[in-house]
Amino acid sequence: IRQKTIDSRLINLKRMTPHIGALKLTDLKPNHISCMYERLRETLSDYSVKQAHATLRKALRDAIKEGSIIANPIDRLIEVPTVKATEIKPLTIDEVKSLVSLDDKWTPLWTLLVYTGLRRGEALGLTWDNVDLDSDTPSIKVIKSLVTTRSNGLQVNDPKTEKSKRVVPIGISVVQVLKQHRVKQNETRLRLGHQWKNNNLVFPNTTGGFIEPSV
Repeated sequence: IRQKTIDSRLINLKRMTPHIGALKLTDLKPNHISCMYERLRETLSDYSVKQAHATLRKALRDAIKEGSIIANPIDRLIEVPTVKATEIKPLTIDEVKSLVSLDDKWTPLWTLLVYTGLRRGEALGLTWDNVDLDSDTPSIKVIKSLVTTRSNGLQVNDPKTEKSKRVVPIGISVVQVLKQHRVKQNETRLRLGHQWKNNNLVFPNTTGGFIEPSV
């Protein structure tokens, strides 16, 4: 289990414990769970309540497998927490052009994200040894992703699935931007000397360290 999943489950356990933690597992009824969800909705978003529901459902299914209970009370709920789907509004072509035409420190990152579809964590965990800018078929190898965990801070993990590990071709416009970016980064690295953290990141912070992907 990934650390981020563990952190999420611990948070949800803390949220649910005041409401049902004192009950014996065999005494837990659907109405106890429904009342808990109502209380949680008073202070939490629908998404957070749905996360709590998913954590409890997993725990109760494990309890059935272990023989601790015979029936799962969560399966007898009339309604379960849901989240209304929100329509994603992608940038227009003109907005994309405006974004990548900006000449600031974020332009290389926006350019890569726009033209490759990489996830934010994948881009921020990318290292130069997985970037090929000089061959006839320039590409990026995605094998790591930067994530934020509550207990251990920033971590570089493998992608969630094997399919997420992939080679992404990049066009000449991206190649040019990344080459210019690499030159500027090398100048900064030489200027800072021993103060530079040599993580070989394509998109580091001002001293070579990781950029928080959730910001």
